[in-house]
Amino acid sequence: MPRLLQGECSYQTERLIVFGYDWYMNKVDLPGQVLNIMTPAVTQALPSAWQNINTASEADNWLKRVNDECSFLLVQLKDTQEIIGFVFLYEPPIIRLPIDVRIGYLLNEQYWGAGIASELIKGFLTWCDTCGLIRSITAGVGLDNIGSIKVLEKNGFVPAESDEDGSVFYAYNF
Repeated sequence: MPRLLQGECSYQTERLIVFGYDWYMNKVDLPGQVLNIMTPAVTQALPSAWQNINTASEADNWLKRVNDECSFLLVQLKDTQEIIGFVFLYEPPIIRLPIDVRIGYLLNEQYWGAGIASELIKGFLTWCDTCGLIRSITAGVGLDNIGSIKVLEKNGFVPAESDEDGSVFYAYNF
């Protein structure tokens, strides 16, 4: 699968540095950070393969699998350089610019409610607007995930469709 964005997408915000997994030099420490981030509260609405990751080996396997599936970005705090989350960018199988992208993100629950998710998404939209590679972004969210719905709406995403599984999809067009 092509992964144009993993090699291209990196940006900074007031508190965050976001960059491709392939650029991270400290991969030995990353499985432990996955275990800190992927708590039951964070993963409860995610697919079963993303839940119950309890060992460094399971976290390492998850990292490799996700990196094979999408453009996989790490979210790092500027001041401490701690990895506090991930961004997942799913690109079309054939790249014809500009592209339509599906986005997902996870943040360590310690940082929920602090405006980090809004800052993360706003930074991504700014990067997209500058680079000109993206035509539209779609994000799926569970109807009960009020925090993520607010993040998307605050950043200009609009409801596009819903499915029978209780998810609603939000879209942002450039």
